[in-house]
Amino acid sequence: MMEKLRELQQRFNKLVAELRALQGMEAPDANKVSNIETELRGLAAQIETERLILRTQEGYDGTERSGNAASPEGDGAAVNEEEHRAALLHYMRTGDTSELRAMSSGITTGGDTGGYLIPQSWADAILKKARELFIMRQICDVQVSATDKNFPVEASFGASTWLGEGAAYTESDAAFGSQKITAHKVGRIVKVSEELLEDNQYDLVSYLTEAFGYSNGLAEEIAFISGSGTDRPKGFLADAEVGVTGAEPAAIAYEELLDLYGSLRSGYDAGARWLMNKSTLIEIMKLTDAAGNYLFHPSTLPGELGTLLAKPVSLSSFMPEIAASAIPIAYGDFRYYRIQDRTGFAIQRLNELYAGSGQVGFRGYHRVDGKLLLPEAIKTLEMPASGG
Repeated sequence: MMEKLRELQQRFNKLVAELRALQGMEAPDANKVSNIETELRGLAAQIETERLILRTQEGYDGTERSGNAASPEGDGAAVNEEEHRAALLHYMRTGDTSELRAMSSGITTGGDTGGYLIPQSWADAILKKARELFIMRQICDVQVSATDKNFPVEASFGASTWLGEGAAYTESDAAFGSQKITAHKVGRIVKVSEELLEDNQYDLVSYLTEAFGYSNGLAEEIAFISGSGTDRPKGFLADAEVGVTGAEPAAIAYEELLDLYGSLRSGYDAGARWLMNKSTLIEIMKLTDAAGNYLFHPSTLPGELGTLLAKPVSLSSFMPEIAASAIPIAYGDFRYYRIQDRTGFAIQRLNELYAGSGQVGFRGYHRVDGKLLLPEAIKTLEMPASGG
């Protein structure tokens, strides 16, 4: 049974290496990439089945189940994540790459990467930190992919008609468009003093997790909301449909919120929410209906802000302020905004760049894209350029 698992893992590792080599090409063969991804999914299911069987056998401790890459010699030996983490930490503290180069999973491929992939659990921790700090990763649809993706979007549903006895059916096909999601690089350089690197008690991984999680998450949040789509994701504000245009450039009226709520097709209401910044919410908290009842209802549940017209409210500091021609409020189902992460987070130690100041730099990055797949799923309140 263990031998079969090793054989499956060896095949899996070989395909991972082939996939990474393809991804490093300027124009990878999309069909080959798709075929490899399909085979990897099938192998992963077989491997997991073998692991489940082995878990029931006495003496199996699971140490060979954590690997995901073969050694350069091609013997199929699994790379244990703990070993990967230890080798990466050794490289980060000393600059010695020998242990990482013995693990094919440690080396990134293609272009200007020049770094090493970090263990998946560490990459997950960085993205988790970004999710904890910024709202878009919490309310949008987040997926992971190894390649660019084309998503078919139904532009019209076709039409059905009433039919008399024996009447012919009317042909009416749905019309489809397409949205392509690629990948944009987001990253930074974090500097650490040589003294801290030499201190084995200093938790370097936690420090870099916080630094990359916050700064990358910050850059993502801005892009997911208002990004141009050039060298960064395209923010939802660029594609969302205007539901209401306000009457005054510096004030929001109760009726405008009602109209914005009503502008969204009812099919999207089940998953809909409001998004704005805190100063906008404060202005809305002052609004009352004709009977003097406040529109906003604070929540007593931990982790929940409250509701506006019975729909939850989320905050982002990077939604625009109330001002002329600005878009301070959005209402809709943000699950139609797709955040597409590419697999892998890479890090590189920069030995010489900051040596004069007694520091070592760590360049870390990952690739991600974002796009609103269905513009009608989110409606916005747009402020006028001047007062009426």
